[in-house]
Amino acid sequence: MFKRNIKPSIMVLLAVIITLGNLSGFAVTTSDTYGSLLQEFKLIQGVNGDLMESKNISREEMITILSRLYPAEFAAFVPPAKPTFTDVKPTDWSYKYVEFAYKKNITKGKSATVFGKTDLVNYNQVSLFLIRALGYDVSAIPYITAAEVIKQNYDLGLTVPTGNTTSLKRSAVFELLVKALTLEKVDGTYGISMIAQTTSAIDTFLSRAFEVIERPVAVKDITGYYKLYYADGSNYIGEILGTNPHGDGIMMYSGGDIFLGTFKNGLYHGYGIYVWADQTYYEGDFVDGFFEGYGTMGFEDGSWQYGSWKLDEFVSKEDGVTSEEILNGTVTVSEDYSISLVDEAGEPMAGIALSIVDETSGISYSLITASNGVVNVPKKAPVSILSMQLSGTSAYRFVSTNDRYMATVSATYVGGGTYMIKK
Repeated sequence: MFKRNIKPSIMVLLAVIITLGNLSGFAVTTSDTYGSLLQEFKLIQGVNGDLMESKNISREEMITILSRLYPAEFAAFVPPAKPTFTDVKPTDWSYKYVEFAYKKNITKGKSATVFGKTDLVNYNQVSLFLIRALGYDVSAIPYITAAEVIKQNYDLGLTVPTGNTTSLKRSAVFELLVKALTLEKVDGTYGISMIAQTTSAIDTFLSRAFEVIERPVAVKDITGYYKLYYADGSNYIGEILGTNPHGDGIMMYSGGDIFLGTFKNGLYHGYGIYVWADQTYYEGDFVDGFFEGYGTMGFEDGSWQYGSWKLDEFVSKEDGVTSEEILNGTVTVSEDYSISLVDEAGEPMAGIALSIVDETSGISYSLITASNGVVNVPKKAPVSILSMQLSGTSAYRFVSTNDRYMATVSATYVGGGTYMIKK
């Protein structure tokens, strides 16, 4: 009868709601970072323990790191007496690294004669370097869109959205390198097999790497709230506890589902709305991730059922519109969303100022309830998330959320709803 969200611990907030060598010795740990994993098997080096993750990285530094993926080959490599690139001379510290990378087809240089050794690497360049290091032919990939094409085709990309030509910090390069080592090379083996000596070492690295990859990345938003980014493309802005959603917010899942509401330690808890990508939705009460309390379940054909729920089970029917009523033409599509405000005694509340945003269209409305406590919002889509906010100076609060903010889903045969406010 209804669907369950399989990932109840992640979500994204709409601003109107919250105005936001050998790895055999690897030890299993929960405090790994991309940098610490790479340092442990000597792909990167720091200065007195500092990996300088906030600094940019040059092309010659990047090539140096990649050359360490081939310890035996690099050790045996003898660079040519005549340099390939005019800006990398035999006396330069990076000469052997650059010539080795050129021979391995990891880099082609900025041109046939210039490498650009001190230029800072960007997202496109690092993506191309790494996929070439795995043995793939990327000659057909346009440089200007390389990062996004590689993310789509090879599943190699940064968790936090980043511009293709953005100069990357060392921390971002470390992230891409660890992810590349978890991918299959062109010969079908994992990238990490270039430096790992045993199956157990490979498995241990992969386990630790995926633990870091799956860990959400928290970035503080300019509103003071946090945005959480997840490896699968889902993301969240709002209140958090640790790295769990905790408080008000919205999750936008990578598959197209949306949750807007309140969380407790990563679980839906309190009032919320879950809209599936096919426009099926549940709006109502949640307890510890379950439908529990009163709520409305809406279906693809526009039918809906309101009633009480317990541990995701529908307990008692209150009202709704059935599929049969739709087929028989006994109900009609509502032309607008009619929103009613009442007090705790059920009496209409006139003269209440409301700011309403139709999140589907992005259109905002500033309205005042009429003598019957009603405001009408034009319908822009069969299913919309409407965000409501009482005036900042209002003495009232929505009963269901106990604050000035409220959001609701309205659908084809649901013309709005009645919402209780209190002093």
